[in-house]
Amino acid sequence: MTEHIRSVSKARLWKKIGKLSEEAMRKVEEAVMVSLGVLSSKDNVFQKGGEGRGPK
Repeated sequence: MTEHIRSVSKARLWKKIGKLSEEAMRKVEEAVMVSLGVLSSKDNVFQKGGEGRGPK
């Protein structure tokens, strides 16, 4: 899902084009953590309906 992670200056962002739901943002956060090796793809960090257990 995340081949390359890059940071972008806020000055380069011209306008807001949308907003992610909380569920979509959780999926993005989990994918980033997997990409960075913080947790494995088998871990379920964010459990539906409450707080996740977080990385081990």
